[in-house]
Amino acid sequence: MFLFDHEIEEFLSLIEQAEAKELPVTDALRKDAGKNNMVFANESAYELGGGNELSLSVDLPTSNSTFIDHDGICLFGKDLSEIEGDTPFARITLTAISDDDLKGDELYDRLEKIRFTKYRVSPEGYMLRTAIGDKEKVRVSKDCAAGSNFSQIGSAYIKAYRQLPFVKNVMIFFFTGDSPLYEELQKISEKKKGITDAVDHILKGMVINDCNACSVKELCDQVE
Repeated sequence: MFLFDHEIEEFLSLIEQAEAKELPVTDALRKDAGKNNMVFANESAYELGGGNELSLSVDLPTSNSTFIDHDGICLFGKDLSEIEGDTPFARITLTAISDDDLKGDELYDRLEKIRFTKYRVSPEGYMLRTAIGDKEKVRVSKDCAAGSNFSQIGSAYIKAYRQLPFVKNVMIFFFTGDSPLYEELQKISEKKKGITDAVDHILKGMVINDCNACSVKELCDQVE
């Protein structure tokens, strides 16, 4: 699947000159709290993407192995213990998947399984508060902020994605604090959404009398 390769190329080019910390992938994960992962306001240290701060979450799968050949975690900004209050936040995930030449409903089903993986990641004290569209707001408890880090959080995400049988490698990129990259990251997210909407548009078999008047014609042509 090469639907998002152009967006992946844009992303990798964007971060090429940015200052990043490469974090280790670890098996020493924070306890998974599952559905009981509640962080109340009086227990909260801060929210990632909380309040009026920017929040962004983008999954970019590809079967092009030249982009991703290992699991990894990169951090642009402060780690959990260094953050002092609500902060802008983005999580960009690249997944290397097997090339099974999928089409139609099978392709869409695979995209949906990748998209819903974030709901299966619940490190204790790291509560996904909002996940609508490309928005992802996370409430972090005081205990998690003091006793955990993005190495553990990223590793939990990698473990969840790798449970999908078609996922071979995962790269997680966390962004916190002010960054000049957010505007471009949002543009990449919007392009990815447009492609996904075009796939949905095609699979629903919408009848359009005049394709030239359709708002997603160009993307539909590319996807087809």
